Amino acid sequence: MTVRVSIGLDLARRGSHQAVIVTNDGCAQPQARKVQSAAQSLDALLRAAGGPQGCRVVLEPCGLVWVSLAAYLAHRGCQVISADTRSAHQFRKFIKRTVKSDRLDAEALARMPAANPERSRPLHVPSVEHFRLQRLVRLRAQLVKDRCREVRRLLATLEAYVPALPAVLGSGEKVTALKALLLRRFLHPQRVLDAGVQGMQQAIAEAGLDVEGITSLLQRWYGAAQHAWSIWGPLDAAGCCPVDFSVAQMQVELHLERIGELDHHIAELERHIAQAYRKLDPKRVLETLPGFGPTIAPAVRAFIGDVRRFRNIKAFVSYFGIAPRKSQSGKSERSGQRISKAGNRLLRQYLFVAADVARRVDMQLAAYYQRRRAAGWHHNKIIVAIANKLARRLYAVLKREAEGDSSGYRFYDEQGAQLDPKQSARRTRSRYPSVRAVQQQHGRAPKATTRGSLQTPQCLIRSARPASIIANSPADTSSPAPRQPRSSATSHASTAAGRSSAPGQPTATSSAAAGSSPSPQRSTAARATATSSTSSSPNSARGQCTAATSAATGANSARGQPTAPTRSSQQLAAPPPVPTAHEGNPRRPRGAHSS
Repeated sequence: MTVRVSIGLDLARRGSHQAVIVTNDGCAQPQARKVQSAAQSLDALLRAAGGPQGCRVVLEPCGLVWVSLAAYLAHRGCQVISADTRSAHQFRKFIKRTVKSDRLDAEALARMPAANPERSRPLHVPSVEHFRLQRLVRLRAQLVKDRCREVRRLLATLEAYVPALPAVLGSGEKVTALKALLLRRFLHPQRVLDAGVQGMQQAIAEAGLDVEGITSLLQRWYGAAQHAWSIWGPLDAAGCCPVDFSVAQMQVELHLERIGELDHHIAELERHIAQAYRKLDPKRVLETLPGFGPTIAPAVRAFIGDVRRFRNIKAFVSYFGIAPRKSQSGKSERSGQRISKAGNRLLRQYLFVAADVARRVDMQLAAYYQRRRAAGWHHNKIIVAIANKLARRLYAVLKREAEGDSSGYRFYDEQGAQLDPKQSARRTRSRYPSVRAVQQQHGRAPKATTRGSLQTPQCLIRSARPASIIANSPADTSSPAPRQPRSSATSHASTAAGRSSAPGQPTATSSAAAGSSPSPQRSTAARATATSSTSSSPNSARGQCTAATSAATGANSARGQPTAPTRSSQQLAAPPPVPTAHEGNPRRPRGAHSS
């Protein structure tokens, strides 16, 4: 369509909208008009612009005011353009920096497509099915947020009366019927102490709730009541107790009532969301993606709509706001920038949650997570990168669906062979176990080593070692093991120990490093022991250095390697001499002057 005239429409939530008509050649003076959200007012605006043919309307989506205006103008035959909010703000400052008015904003919107056509895209007006699902998803997300606030208010109320009770309840994500019953009947500490654990169990059984496996909860509840009454009991006996538990009971009842109502509304909304989602996605293609369940899949289907409205995959990723920023000047280009966050906030949050789940069931994503984790990346940074990859795979699934292929998401192993979803999840958990899984398997926390600023379990590092390191491990005697470089923490500890020891005497760090094993795990443990010994008290440091040195000496003797000289107990007990300007300290002492 040949654009003849552009209309900038600055929307207002309360009041009239400001419209400015600008001709395509830019010669005529812009016309300013006030517009109402009514058909007669919009028709008068189009008549003033010369009719809807060749008319382009540019607006910023503001709240939900734009829905009725965009739908009516698109129905009349106008080209409705959505302007980026940040770009519109910067462009308005370019036109006139020191003035801010509705008319100037509308004029900037009208001139934006000619100045920056890439940032001006056609406004997508959703269908009735998609818009219904969008409103249901938004409403559910808002109610979930309100419920979380109400739970936090409940826990804050309990902190004033029974300080240890919030820790017994946990994070409060699930206020079950059992916890609600205990809060209603056993909030007062004296009532808990009078009833005891058995009395609480009897009250729960009379209410018709299951009493199996709740002994630990009741014991912790009883302990919290004991701690609270140890404070309020003497004050109540003296008549100076500042709290009134009847008011506390009233507050708790109010919070529990609101939480129950929100739970009921959320369950009702989820039922309506499931029905609307089945109409838009009868084959449930989106639920084949890892991490996409009955909450995330309807949200993505509602807001994405037809994937063919996106120009390319970059525009699709930018819609989520997870595309990294770009900074380039001359020959320098800064990589690793933060994400733009200039997209749908709800979808970005959901995609982050889905990425955290996907890296546990997809072997390729799990391998990527492990490599970045071993390189020292933060967990959240890796999840954002995986969310970017997951968005690109989502685009591929939707493109195939638009072409008639409803096979959904495909799982592959590290060699590129296709896997079944259950098989992929099983292999991922076995090859890349989580820290919690390792703890449950061994019954204790796994040993950790420091790589950069990250604590990584040894079992995960062993599986992520390159093939060259595995081939050169101590078990393989065909080739010698490469020498491990000393870390910065070890070198600093060696320097500090060398300054505090007598000249000609080896330190514990140097002896441990000289007799360390070729294995990176043993060398890390020896360096960690020696480094910690230099930062502790003198007596404990000497004992730890002696233990580390003897351990390294015994390991070297067993392998037939020469051992470094060690310090005797008399040498350890004797205080080290103070180094002079020429002995052990290259720097000139304070107060010394050159002759």
